[in-house]
Amino acid sequence: MDKLQYGSLNTVTDLQLEVLSPVHVGTAGEKLLIENMDFVYRDGQVVLFDKKRMLQLLAGAYTGNNRPALKAYQQLMAAGKLWELEGFLEDCSIDLEEITAKEHPLRVAPANEIRPLIRTGRGRPIIPGSSIKGAIRSVLFHHLFEMHGVEDRRKADRELFGDIGNNIMSYIRPYDVEVAVDQVGMINIDLFNLYEAYGDWESDYKEQFFLSVEAFLPGAGGKLRLTVADGLLEKLQKEESQLRHANRLPKPLTPKFVNDVISTANPIDRLFELINRYTRTHITREIEFFTRFQQAADTEFTIQNLEKFQALTHDADACVLRLAYGSGFHAITGDYRFPDHTSTIYRPDQLNQTWDRSTRSRRPARYKSRKITGSDLDTTALGYVKLSKSQ
Repeated sequence: MDKLQYGSLNTVTDLQLEVLSPVHVGTAGEKLLIENMDFVYRDGQVVLFDKKRMLQLLAGAYTGNNRPALKAYQQLMAAGKLWELEGFLEDCSIDLEEITAKEHPLRVAPANEIRPLIRTGRGRPIIPGSSIKGAIRSVLFHHLFEMHGVEDRRKADRELFGDIGNNIMSYIRPYDVEVAVDQVGMINIDLFNLYEAYGDWESDYKEQFFLSVEAFLPGAGGKLRLTVADGLLEKLQKEESQLRHANRLPKPLTPKFVNDVISTANPIDRLFELINRYTRTHITREIEFFTRFQQAADTEFTIQNLEKFQALTHDADACVLRLAYGSGFHAITGDYRFPDHTSTIYRPDQLNQTWDRSTRSRRPARYKSRKITGSDLDTTALGYVKLSKSQ
């Protein structure tokens, strides 16, 4: 583990992030990759276009009937005749290989839209520090709620973490993780869902429904720099103690429960301990869910993969964290509201009304769906990563 001390206020630690199951982080206003505009699927490969190169070649080319190719291309796109693109390029004597930016193997044809990963301005795909921080926050919320509880759950966030100017999460900062382009791939995602059957519920995959995304594949990874302001916390708490002793403390300088989650002696070890404890609980509940509803094909492989991830949570020098797209309601909220992941199937969540297409009305939520990788990868849940102390 590379550990750097920035002054006496922050401990900066370089960790290694390894993807255990596919991770997708898109952008809020993401530009989808459109078939026959941004890519084609040919011979088991998703072929991404180099749009700049394509426009350059079109600018100097002509169609078979001697029309300027660039203008004809613009008219083709404006008319929405995307399916004619490959034939049009052939008519302009432009080979697909000339405009190929990247090829990704995919055994099953993708949807006609692919959700891309978020990237830096230099085009490097990243796992944003904000996504990692959000996942850590869910872990800490779970721990603090278990310790202290809050009667009014609408005020739980402020009560447990502190207000915006004096918040536990301001002491923790993970940076973006840049991942090599060759560790990115395309995957199809199926929707594992529950359906009423014979007076109970059974699982299956939603027919004719799947998503295609660009994702970091298992084994991908990069360096994660994590800053914990343990020195600042220690300094403020000493000052706080002195002011309180002198009866001159108008308001607390540090969050009320900060010592429950941040250790000034071993901040990384403490975070790893809390993350692993939480993830073990979360995975146990997910395994129980899939075991209870395992009628869908290949569910046993999903369970086996979860068991592999759970086994990694017993390593004190590493932790397993779940984040980003497809991590699900329970992981996003901190998994604190329900004792398991099956209870809302039979007793829906009265505090969360969701739209029911069959009745065209809002009804209490049942958290009964999961996003699972399709046939190109081992059937597995999304979003698990391992953080390790660098050697």
